[in-house]
Amino acid sequence: EQLSQFGLGNERLLISVYGDIFDVTADGAGGKPTARDELFAGHDITWGLLLGQVTRCRCDKFYDVFKSREALERFAGLCKWLGHYRATFGEPVGRLAVYENEEDLPAPPEAEMEEAACSLM
Repeated sequence: EQLSQFGLGNERLLISVYGDIFDVTADGAGGKPTARDELFAGHDITWGLLLGQVTRCRCDKFYDVFKSREALERFAGLCKWLGHYRATFGEPVGRLAVYENEEDLPAPPEAEMEEAACSLM
């Protein structure tokens, strides 16, 4: 809920990737955020990154990826995105509380993963 206050229109733009909150207002070189970062600021984009398709309807979806073999197979890609955000924007400025008890989250919806896999081919 607090993260949503830091979306487009705010002086400070924050994005969450797997619970790590990054300040994407400017990259480490003082550059501007990408259009994607501006569009999805104020949201957790983990689910969309995991599926390879970040869209508004895939923002702020929280799942325990360790409860799904297919999601777990995509986890390396998510780790690459975490590395990208750390390299570009520095260390996280916060952490979403929902990920502190990730094991209590539901399993990812298999149908949505299958649908995303089909559309990427």
